[in-house]
Amino acid sequence: MNKSIDESAEGYIHISDDIVAVIEKAADKATDFESFQAELQRLVQNWPPDKIAQCIAVVTFKARALGDAQFDQE
Repeated sequence: MNKSIDESAEGYIHISDDIVAVIEKAADKATDFESFQAELQRLVQNWPPDKIAQCIAVVTFKARALGDAQFDQE
């Protein structure tokens, strides 16, 4: 998959390997959450803004959906 985010016919959103690789690299170097954030920022410096915006949109939507699902179970 060459696109950063690709929506399939089933409605699933696939995130490409380059995004996963960046997260794994940042996690490997991080010693705490602040260093994880700093490493993420360093690794995505050359990404185009639309790619970063799409990633943020996906994780925000997912977090909201998971939060709503968890809230409904209480």
